Amino acid sequence: MIFVALSEDVSLERQFTGSIHRRIELVAWPSARDVLCLYDRPGEAGDVGQVTRAVLNELRSVGAAHQLFGTGRAMSVIRDLLTGRYVVPGGDAASS
Repeated sequence: MIFVALSEDVSLERQFTGSIHRRIELVAWPSARDVLCLYDRPGEAGDVGQVTRAVLNELRSVGAAHQLFGTGRAMSVIRDLLTGRYVVPGGDAASS
């Protein structure tokens, strides 16, 4: 599961779910700027950036926004950030 955070709201009429690539499917819109995607990662060579780019390209193609930007994160990374599993130099858990 990949979370893609967008720089702008996407109107309800431009939000959609379904396959956008043979390995990427949009499954939910928790908010007007957030998209949850399924990503069939090809082994160890998976790339979350590929998911983000595919989402942005698809949204631009349906006229959602001209200057739309986004960032993607695997849900496991978000979980680790929230639970403090990442450590910053100096040995303290990441707090941001």
